[in-house]
Amino acid sequence: MIRASTPGKLVVAGAFVVLDGAPGIGLAVSPRLGLALSEDSATSWPAADPFARAALRAVGLDPAHPPSLAVRSGFPMPVAGWSLGSSAAHVTALVAALSRWSGRALAGDDLVRAAREAHREAQGGVGSGLDVACCALGGAVVLLPDAGGGPSAPRRLCWPDGLGVVVVRSPSSEGTPDRVRRYLQAPAPADAGPLTRLVAAIGALIEALATGADVLGALAEVGIREGEWSAATVPDLAPEALPAVSTAAAPFVARGDASVKSLGAGDAVGVFLDRDRLSEGEVLEALARAGLDARAVAPDVVGTVVTG
Repeated sequence: MIRASTPGKLVVAGAFVVLDGAPGIGLAVSPRLGLALSEDSATSWPAADPFARAALRAVGLDPAHPPSLAVRSGFPMPVAGWSLGSSAAHVTALVAALSRWSGRALAGDDLVRAAREAHREAQGGVGSGLDVACCALGGAVVLLPDAGGGPSAPRRLCWPDGLGVVVVRSPSSEGTPDRVRRYLQAPAPADAGPLTRLVAAIGALIEALATGADVLGALAEVGIREGEWSAATVPDLAPEALPAVSTAAAPFVARGDASVKSLGAGDAVGVFLDRDRLSEGEVLEALARAGLDARAVAPDVVGTVVTG
């Protein structure tokens, strides 16, 4: 039996616009998805799963003649609505396990490229690869525009030890693919200013992560520019819970101890906090009083691991 374990992810900055080549920042986080791949002639390959078919093709196997393998995959807790990238984690772990089984084990940037190819194929050719890169590599990951127009190579940065993350679950039943589809179908805004300012703010956040500067302040600026950009582009893509989270966390934000912003193309919201001045417990209590479903997550620097 081959086992693979991969972290979830959060898109910290660059949601939606990263699909058009803008820079994006992701963070690998707990909980981790576990996948088991075992030879079983009595079990048919999950042919109806587009991610399974794409993963076979990505490692050089023929989806029309799949091997006799059984696949079990999942997180240890429900993840729907948390913007943790369940499909990216699943396909990354599956590509890693299949490549080990086929004798051509993939890791690092090679795993990123193969899993990105499989993820994009299964999603109809859509996807920046940022989520897959987080799952494969672990830690904070940056994608920058590629001068040649192709997929950009991911770059890892250090996430500050004192910067905590609390995620507020989306109350909406709309999934990330539907939200991405609405964005891609929206007409381009006449004013490019909001996008220019958002990209500049993301660049400043990347610089802050690289130098250890004021990351919390840079996150707050990205959140402001995201709201401005969303209002000018597709207003109803702003997370449904964002106003309530902003109100609940307002005292912490006013003190400069936290910032609030959307997370990825899903509908979840993140509260980023300075753990030297504020605890996750205090944030969770404030969010619970407002009737919001939230949990703290921890950065995961390990990335995808395969055994067996």
